[in-house]
Amino acid sequence: TLQPMKLTPRSMTSAWGSSDQLLPMSGRRPAVDERFLVLEGFDDRIQIVTCTEVQNPVSTGDPLSAAAGRVWKLGAVALVVTIVAVLCVLYEAMSTENPTSSLARTLGNTAVADPGDTIPMCAEVARDVEYHTSMSLRRIPNIYSEDMCCAACSADPSCKVWSWGQRRFVSGLTNSCYLKHLRLGEAPTIISRPGVVSGVLLRRLDKHGIVAKKLAEDQPSISSWIVERHETCRGGLDLTGYGRVQVVNAQRVTPGLKSTTVDIASNGWELLPHLRSRAFFSEDTCSAGEYDANRFLNLKLLGRTVHYTVDMSGAGCGCNAQLMLVPMRRAQRKLSKCGDYFCGPAQKHVCGETCHAIRLQDANQYAWSTSVQLEDDEHGIAVGFGGGLRKNGRREWNQMEYGTGGACIDTSFPFQVDISFLAADTGMLEALTLALWQPGQRCNVTSRIDKYSFRGKNGLTVLGEMLEEGVTPVV
Repeated sequence: TLQPMKLTPRSMTSAWGSSDQLLPMSGRRPAVDERFLVLEGFDDRIQIVTCTEVQNPVSTGDPLSAAAGRVWKLGAVALVVTIVAVLCVLYEAMSTENPTSSLARTLGNTAVADPGDTIPMCAEVARDVEYHTSMSLRRIPNIYSEDMCCAACSADPSCKVWSWGQRRFVSGLTNSCYLKHLRLGEAPTIISRPGVVSGVLLRRLDKHGIVAKKLAEDQPSISSWIVERHETCRGGLDLTGYGRVQVVNAQRVTPGLKSTTVDIASNGWELLPHLRSRAFFSEDTCSAGEYDANRFLNLKLLGRTVHYTVDMSGAGCGCNAQLMLVPMRRAQRKLSKCGDYFCGPAQKHVCGETCHAIRLQDANQYAWSTSVQLEDDEHGIAVGFGGGLRKNGRREWNQMEYGTGGACIDTSFPFQVDISFLAADTGMLEALTLALWQPGQRCNVTSRIDKYSFRGKNGLTVLGEMLEEGVTPVV
């Protein structure tokens, strides 16, 4: 079986800069070292993004925030990067049976095992079936045996039931371990699923947790990232092709929820948004605690290509790393309920101000979405991969191509993004094209949006006018 190439930190340095290894979108060879973000038609450079993860569980009631608190470092984009959204692929049940009596006998009997005990941790391992419960925890890729999957369940205090994909060459199933929680008194539903092995945890290894406890004590609380009024001016950022801009932190993400900070690192070349944060690009002036609609950056992007490097390795399922373009610098723009001028298609019942938007990125390690949306359109048009609760979501590529260990985009490492706004002869927006590529990989993933109508309006025409007038990047 061919395995996708893994780039180690030592080999990354030599891998980048080797533009001969890859011909990105439309066979266009990168004109500069891939460690830099470039806005086509401009001259300067923006440095690569990095990403770290802070294990700090938070509970805000927001499903996107329910995952551990994370820091997503975005290498200061030639435009803007909005941290985005998560979409986990769900399996539909094929058929349903009643749980067996032998399975029922094991439920509720999980014990703590002595590390030297020879009694197996997993009981009633069943083949060609999948156990469903009312609460799925997570999927773990690259698990190569049922014993490894059972051990992974044992390591998760919330896990009681697991299912492992033994069947070969099935995207999202092969060598994937699905961990599931079992509520008190609940019995798993048994689904006929050829090539799947499932089990119930019988015994759990006693992990003494001294290191885990110490690590938990060292992690900052999300409250330590809350931005104060005097901290809204985060500093200067060197934006390729434009010059020095200011990053202005929002004070609230909703009227009742305070924003966390978006930090700047690497001498003005990296953005580090924390979980539950928002920030805007502004001209090179900033007054702490104040927002001026006439100062927001207004980039005219029709006919241009946005190119940037992003690292999603710390943004797991449940996290949303987002970069968007919205028309904040408008004379008619009103102060929102959040105390700034942020607007968006879904903001009518949140911060209050609505507007058109181009969401360059809503993504994590397992899902990607690039979308366009008119202000009164609830859904818009999106391309990418991931999602699907009642029906399949975006499927322009698959999990074997994009994800941890992906053949085209291995999200364990940084990769490149090209988003172009192609102008027609009439001067209007003809199409939005998307290409994700990674130095050293054998393939790219691409898509485009060239049709969008809503309530009799040509959405691309409207959005082309917005791009021509100017947009503000929001992270």
